[in-house]
Amino acid sequence: MMWRRRKIDELGGDLTLFMREYPSTPAEAFSVSSEKSLIQSRLVQLARKAEVEVDRSAPRVLGVDPARLGADSTSIVLRQGRNAEIVGKFKGKDTMQVVGEILLLYNKYKPDAIFIDLGGIGGGIYDRLKELNVRGLHSVNFGGTPLNKARFFNKRAEMWGLLLEWLRDEPCTIPDDDALHADLCGIRYRFDSNSWLVMEQKAEMKKRGVRSSDLADALCLTFSVPASAANAARRDEKIKSLASTLSKQLNAKKTLRNTNDGY
Repeated sequence: MMWRRRKIDELGGDLTLFMREYPSTPAEAFSVSSEKSLIQSRLVQLARKAEVEVDRSAPRVLGVDPARLGADSTSIVLRQGRNAEIVGKFKGKDTMQVVGEILLLYNKYKPDAIFIDLGGIGGGIYDRLKELNVRGLHSVNFGGTPLNKARFFNKRAEMWGLLLEWLRDEPCTIPDDDALHADLCGIRYRFDSNSWLVMEQKAEMKKRGVRSSDLADALCLTFSVPASAANAARRDEKIKSLASTLSKQLNAKKTLRNTNDGY
């Protein structure tokens, strides 16, 4: 403690600078990028410690960021309203093995929507799940056109921007996980000549020695479609299910009536 106090004094009493120079966790190490990172470390720290009751009326969505290279991980995050949790993270699995993992989570959590990044092996994963008639399946192209063309350069920037707004609108809760914290605070941003938000590319991050933001991207994918649209999709699915049930009941009554008429 005496050493810590002396070092902080040597750094002009700047605690953030001390955390940057002598980090005790990965989260503290990434506080160095506070002036260049889209998401501030303070917001992540608050979300890690927050306790928020799950809103059961909110849509339950899965974000899937498939691994592209051997060093990266396939990451899967489940979010419902103001609550998010890591439900899958693994390396070294091929396309069909990842499909199997997603199916297990699909049957366990029964999500209203699944958003899959099409990059790398994502296309093959999406095609196989679609072939298996998995409901609520959506493909996402990070370089695609955003819904809000006035603010964001591409879909990736839009999802990160919506994630930032979600974190700012306290309280919300995320896993108390150092790796996720580092992912969220490690990526940088800028605004181009059109005032569009542009996120740092993964290749640029790796040049700086920052690992791929797999967990953060999986969380971002849960913001691919606004909650209102996800709610509408879930409502439509319920209406279709109810209509199908009513149709079956009517057909059963009609069959019974025809049978009785025959007697």
